[in-house]
Amino acid sequence: MGKLSKYFAVASVALLIVLAVSPMKDFFREWKGYQYAYNQLIAKLPQRVKPTEIGIKQIWVQKLDRVDRCETCHLGLKEAALINAKEPFRTHPRIYHDIEEFGCTMCHGGQGVATEYKESIGT
Repeated sequence: MGKLSKYFAVASVALLIVLAVSPMKDFFREWKGYQYAYNQLIAKLPQRVKPTEIGIKQIWVQKLDRVDRCETCHLGLKEAALINAKEPFRTHPRIYHDIEEFGCTMCHGGQGVATEYKESIGT
């Protein structure tokens, strides 16, 4: 039984490590950093801009069978106060359609379901 107990102990420690790493991995997602930076940026503006809630932002364009999560990081697309902000917070130039109707990837390409920069630009 001694050898079996050691295997069980090692397996238990390995499971504990996996259970500890999984939530930490989610806590440090790239998009969360952008959202916290956006909220800090708008707090310094003289105009009142509503802070973003931390979480995945998604546009589903049912007619085109397309999902875009670009707004998860590109948070200032519709905020006139951010016209001179750096990317990914800059206001989108004037377009003649609603972003909600077409999403982003119809014009810009990329992977709409991605939430990490490297994944979003495609391969």
